[in-house]
Amino acid sequence: MLYRIDAAIYKTELASAKASLAQSQANLKAAKSKAMRYKKLVTNKAISEQDYDDSNALYQQAVATVNLAKVNQMRHMTVYL
Repeated sequence: MLYRIDAAIYKTELASAKASLAQSQANLKAAKSKAMRYKKLVTNKAISEQDYDDSNALYQQAVATVNLAKVNQMRHMTVYL
């Protein structure tokens, strides 16, 4: 054997990627709930369309963040495996 790669680094990176995905999923859940509430409120004119647009944009950002976190987790799983 010429060299040995320490798996601890990869295990740590995978754990970090899993934690990032979990955090992103929690943020997505909150953003989705808020966007759904705001959709009802904007139709009743209880909030401004700008507030609704902002909440919808945050929801879309949360979706993208979850997708990125999934890709990062898969990348680290591939390296680790």
